[in-house]
Amino acid sequence: MHRVGGTHPGRVAGPDRQRRAVSDADTARAELVEALRRSQGVAHRYAVRGDLPERESVKGSGVFDPKARRFQSTIAVTGGKYPSAGSRIVIGTDSYLRPSDEKDWVHVDLKRVKRDDPFLRFDWADPTGLKTFTSTFTSVQRTGPHSWTGRFDPDGAEEAADFYYAR
Repeated sequence: MHRVGGTHPGRVAGPDRQRRAVSDADTARAELVEALRRSQGVAHRYAVRGDLPERESVKGSGVFDPKARRFQSTIAVTGGKYPSAGSRIVIGTDSYLRPSDEKDWVHVDLKRVKRDDPFLRFDWADPTGLKTFTSTFTSVQRTGPHSWTGRFDPDGAEEAADFYYAR
């Protein structure tokens, strides 16, 4: 065994190892953000499951087709202060909403909804909220050729939650 500068061959000294770890994390984050961005341009199905701060859990699924301008989702948030569940279908500029405890759908003409309305608006450029989601990443690690894990802070209150993504 040869020693160079007091380190073992193939090992990186302290500060260099830290820089490499930061670089790897930045690369993993960039790769995941790009994978999620690309998914917004093609038809796909998705599923979401996770634990959130304040003992909330979220579970949902949906279908998105940007060319046909069709979106469908079902989501349930349990625990916490504001549990909720419901479904949404969007076709072009027509949105249909239904809370899980109702039998009737509510129609919303999206041409008449203000862009800053957080409850009724719909953004065809980011229908599943991936832009917002990726902006909350606090750490990302690659776990396989097409999978990542990490933490995100949805409220900016330093109460990060775990996520796992595979494609």
